[in-house]
Amino acid sequence: KALECLEKYEPPCAASRLNSTDGTEAGGKSTAVDPGQAGDCAGDETEAINLKVVLLANRAQALLKMEEWKEVVADCTEALRFNPDHRKATWRRGFAFARLRRWSLAVRDLERAVGWDPGDNKAAAELKMASRMIFEQAKEARQHARNIMQDPTRSLTMPTRRLTVQVKQ
Repeated sequence: KALECLEKYEPPCAASRLNSTDGTEAGGKSTAVDPGQAGDCAGDETEAINLKVVLLANRAQALLKMEEWKEVVADCTEALRFNPDHRKATWRRGFAFARLRRWSLAVRDLERAVGWDPGDNKAAAELKMASRMIFEQAKEARQHARNIMQDPTRSLTMPTRRLTVQVKQ
């Protein structure tokens, strides 16, 4: 039954937080479900959401094995839209970001994963590697800027453009 609900459900957006006292959204719109609209899925939304998150996280694991990094990121991001605290999706997305050399995003996800499970040696190793790569990138950028500034063939004046104005007569 929950499988039928998977495609129908979209996660709640941050702007539509429920007002717990009267069952309305923050904008005052009623959140009551129309019985004709809900169909047979009334009451199965939570199960459908959990199932969708697990399916997306499992597909991301399969894609991880096939080294399809961008697809892993897409699936994990979708799973995290529904459940922002899903640990496996967070770890897998961090790992994929590291493989895509998107170090700051990898560090963000891997720090969350290591915070949840400090005993996870693989996540800790990935976090250490991604943090080191951020440091190395910054070091290389500083060295490149230093080389440009110390280049003896470099002109010591600031480059300027001449502004030419044509007056229509």
